[in-house]
This record gives sequence, C-alpha cells and structure tokens, in this order.
Amino acid sequence: MKKVLLFVASGVIFSSNFLNAEDNSSKISGLVSIDSIGLMQKSKEGQKLAVVMQSKIEEFQKTVQNKQKELVNFQEEVLKQEKVLSQEALEEKGRKLVQMKKDAERFLSDKEQAIKEELEKHQILLRNKQMKIFDDFCKKEKYSVALDARMPGVLFVSNSVDITDKALKEVDKKYDDEVVKNLVAKNDSSKKAESNTKKSA
Repeated sequence: MKKVLLFVASGVIFSSNFLNAEDNSSKISGLVSIDSIGLMQKSKEGQKLAVVMQSKIEEFQKTVQNKQKELVNFQEEVLKQEKVLSQEALEEKGRKLVQMKKDAERFLSDKEQAIKEELEKHQILLRNKQMKIFDDFCKKEKYSVALDARMPGVLFVSNSVDITDKALKEVDKKYDDEVVKNLVAKNDSSKKAESNTKKSA
C-alpha cells in the first residue's frame, strides 16, 4: 500500500451558464481545468489523512512481521523437539503450524482489507468535500466549465487554464476555518463543563 492517496477522477466537475473568468485564456470560453488528485494530495487535509493512514500501514507491517516471527519461532521449537517427540506428537505440531499459518493469513488479509476500505472511505469523503468547495468557488469566479485533467481521454491541458493552485488555496482556507471553528467549540465545551463542575461542588 502506498502513502500517496489515489482516486479515480471524474470528468466534468462543474458547469454553469456563466461566461466570464479571471485569466485571459478563460475569458473567451470560460473553460478551466483542475487536477483533482493533485488537489487531494497537496491539500492540508489530504496530507493529514496521508500521515494518519501511513501510521496505520506501518502498524500493519509490524503486525505482519510479528506474525511471521511467531510462526518461525514455533517451527524452530518443533525442530528442536523433533528427536524427543513421538511421531504422533510431531504430526500434531505440524497440524497446529498449518492452522497457525491459515489463521495468520486470514487475520492479515482482513486487517489489510479494513485499512483499504477505511482509506477509500476517507478519500471519497474528502473528494466530495473538496468538490463542493470547488463548485462554490467556480460559481463565485463565474467559470463556465471546469474539467478534471485526470479524466480518461484528456490528452493535454494548458497551464493557462489550470487553476489547481487557486482551488488549493480555497480548499485549505476552508479547512483552516473548520479547524479554528472546532477548536473554539471544543474550548467552549470545556469551559461549560468546568463551570457545571464548579456549580455542582
């Protein structure tokens, strides 16, 4: 699994009846483009998600190593006892080793799948959130059509119509506002809880 967040981009992100745009190349057609994957990767919230998921991946890798070590240790222990154990006991140890391998494979497979599903879930939520912000941004800037440069079939997009950096600033600004809002709400809740505690005392 890679740290880089991957998501299949959609085609036309936004379309309206407005005809004006900021840069000269867009004034004629009102057409702009965006790199949706780059937006997710470069955004503050996207980078935070990447760090969180990378931590989970590293934890999973340690679990894999521990399971492998557990199997190796058991196998080495059986080999050490090979000369003193009966044939029946050795066969029992062999069956146990096989079962341990199956259990480990099943456990690790489920764990890996859970991480993939969690990553996909967060990616979808983040993409939807950012596309809503971008949609509002396009309406505010009066762009006519916004294309995703990662859309299959798009062979070339001129930098003159690429507004990914502008969109990134807007997305990060909204994220910063959200962080501040949550901190204020958390602080207010703490003060309220503290006040109620003092009243109860």
